[in-house]
Amino acid sequence: MLTLTHLDISIGDKPICRDLSVHIGQGERWAVLGINGVGKTTLLHTLTGLRAPQRGSVTLAAVSNPQVGAGNTAISQLPARERARRIGLMSQDDDFAAETRVLDAVLLGRLPHLNWWRGETTQDLDIARTALREVGLDASFEPRLASTLSGGERRRVALATLLAQAVPLLILDEPTTHLDLHQQIALLDLLAGLSGHTVIMSLHDVNLAVRYCTHTLLIFGDGQCCAGPTATMLTADVLSRLYRHRVEALPTEKGPVFMPA
Repeated sequence: MLTLTHLDISIGDKPICRDLSVHIGQGERWAVLGINGVGKTTLLHTLTGLRAPQRGSVTLAAVSNPQVGAGNTAISQLPARERARRIGLMSQDDDFAAETRVLDAVLLGRLPHLNWWRGETTQDLDIARTALREVGLDASFEPRLASTLSGGERRRVALATLLAQAVPLLILDEPTTHLDLHQQIALLDLLAGLSGHTVIMSLHDVNLAVRYCTHTLLIFGDGQCCAGPTATMLTADVLSRLYRHRVEALPTEKGPVFMPA
């Protein structure tokens, strides 16, 4: 689905990753972990083509749907419209205008699929409404203004917008922010149930990564990154180094639970 080859990314003089090469396969769910300010958002933006790396390439694999193009193509070479049909980004900040209706906000996800000479169809409206139901927002939310929503409700609208975009690769920057425990689990259950989709998301809760992600990419803050299957990547020693605070693993019947010491 997505291949990172000899990737160098930095912000000014601060290295985020050096010589990072990773293949992210179809149907995999990846967690990106690291301390605040380490560069998780910058990495995610590079994967979507919003930011160019200093060196290396990000390549999107061939897809079978003719409506979204085909072929192994560098992200930098894809026209913006085609890229938006293949990759969706849920940003860390929800930038809906205060007077935007919820249904209109979700319909923004349909823009890459619309013809230039017409607006939304009944099918587009149905897709947007279905996406709202999938994130637990009923019809009463459709006419509400973004300014009337709680932080958690705005995050769910942002996720519905991403789902309405109907892309095979979903990239989410701290998607569980502002969500209560029940809504965090509901969101991650929903993402885990997207058959055939690839999901990459930055998280702060290590135990959610253990529970929901097949693979993990760790950013240490000195240019070093490592990636691999979650079950083998995450140990107390590695996480202690990653978070610069001693972490302990508590054994349970379903595997270890990680806690700060």
